[in-house]
Amino acid sequence: MDLLEEQGKHFAVRQTGFTQDIDELKKYYERQVKKLRDQVQNVNAVNRKIIHSIPLPLLILDETLTVVKANNAYLNTVNKKKNEVVGLRITQVFPEGLFPEHNLLTKIREVLASGRTLCLTNIQDKSSGHAVRYMHVTFVRIGRTENDGLIVIFEDITEHMNLQLQLQQAQKVETIETLAAGIAHHFNNILMGIQGHASIMLMSMDANDPFCKRLKKIEEGVEKGADLTQKLLGFAKEREFDPVLIELNNLLLKSVAIFGGVRRGIKIDTNLQENMPMLLVDPCQIEEVLLNIFINAWHAMPNGGTLHLETSTLLAHKTGSSDLGLRPGEYVKLSITDTGVGMDPETQHRIFEPFFTTRKIGEGTGLGLAAAYGIIENHKGTIRVFSKLGEGTTFHIYLPVTKESEQPEPKLSDMIIRGSGTVLLVDDEDLIRDLSAETLGLLGYTVLKAKDGIEGVSLYQQNKESIDLVILDLVMPNMEGNEVFRRIRAINPDAKVLLASGASMNGDAKELIKKGASGFLQKPYGIKAVSHKIAQIMKEG
Repeated sequence: MDLLEEQGKHFAVRQTGFTQDIDELKKYYERQVKKLRDQVQNVNAVNRKIIHSIPLPLLILDETLTVVKANNAYLNTVNKKKNEVVGLRITQVFPEGLFPEHNLLTKIREVLASGRTLCLTNIQDKSSGHAVRYMHVTFVRIGRTENDGLIVIFEDITEHMNLQLQLQQAQKVETIETLAAGIAHHFNNILMGIQGHASIMLMSMDANDPFCKRLKKIEEGVEKGADLTQKLLGFAKEREFDPVLIELNNLLLKSVAIFGGVRRGIKIDTNLQENMPMLLVDPCQIEEVLLNIFINAWHAMPNGGTLHLETSTLLAHKTGSSDLGLRPGEYVKLSITDTGVGMDPETQHRIFEPFFTTRKIGEGTGLGLAAAYGIIENHKGTIRVFSKLGEGTTFHIYLPVTKESEQPEPKLSDMIIRGSGTVLLVDDEDLIRDLSAETLGLLGYTVLKAKDGIEGVSLYQQNKESIDLVILDLVMPNMEGNEVFRRIRAINPDAKVLLASGASMNGDAKELIKKGASGFLQKPYGIKAVSHKIAQIMKEG
């Protein structure tokens, strides 16, 4: 073999080896590329899973502010498919009004340029077709440059905002309740002044005097005013559960009179069963239930309508009333039907939930019907609602009949009882203190006056041997009536103390009666009532 042939063979061998090296290298890089591709696919799959598993709506925008990705939460929120969202410009994603209101485009471009996160809080979405929604919206740049695009995260805080606004409304109601209590106490003091002057004038007037009837009419007016202040105190939650025997029809008609006087445009008709059995209930609480249902009906009839009230009796047997949750026994049934807009099944299901309301934010707390439900349940009764959209609503209330017989309050004789002895009068209101002292003087008593609890305790300490009775106001500055009672009883454990208050006999008054207080006078009281109460206490020794 010549030299040329030998070199040719050697070159062919080298070429074959080089080709094999190239093939191996190619296969190697193909494997690496495939590996990298698989890794990228895995990362993308993980990213997609992360994005779609995020419960908050999320969008990814490119540098032109066009949607390139939307997670499932976003698609479900807007009720659209992926191809209906991807490709939208940001101006098509957000409500149009947000852009000028929040200078949105400028702020987003600043995020792209700077990389700083932008958070917009309490954004209101007032798009047509649904109620106002509140959102937090966060904008975050994806990478290191403005060409990397944005992540946009939405958080719906509507429920949180609604609860916050309802809490604020509830706090307003609490403030109104406190105000109502203050008004009731001051109004009672005014009534007390009118009552005192009328009583003193009647004492010195002949029964045949033509002005005598007019003064008695004034006293009747004071009684009606006092009844109104008790309703105010009931609204202000200053009354405890205080059950009395009542006939439902009478209480219902009183509530109708109150409601009808302020809600014009509502026709009220009644079908009331006669000779209804008695109920043992707290009248103020039942009135609260009635007024809450009446107001609910009024809101359901914005253009006027009819409110139909019907009472009847029901005998619940051991079987047959389980669907109402009634125990066996006799019940009074009250049905209240309006001709309003009605409710859908979901609203009916939630109507007694606390804070649930179909009214606009700020127009109601959603506590009225929840309170009504609780009150009826506490009275061992049941309340049910039936309604159809466009056909009105009916509330059925079932209250158990009591077996207790009615014990009428002993009627005071018209005779004023005079007496003798020394009375310590403790009251911070000058008008009440002076009038009461004059009244007691006309009844024959010597009166010591104290303008507050501190002075009252001091006067009692100085004159404890001669004081026969203390008439003590419960609500006073500097020292409350319960503390005055405690200190007087520390000086003399047998001291006779007659409590006086514009509120009902509950709370402090009940506790002090248990601790030995001699009685309770409801303000405003007349000369006849106070003369009989003092005579009774003195007689009991």
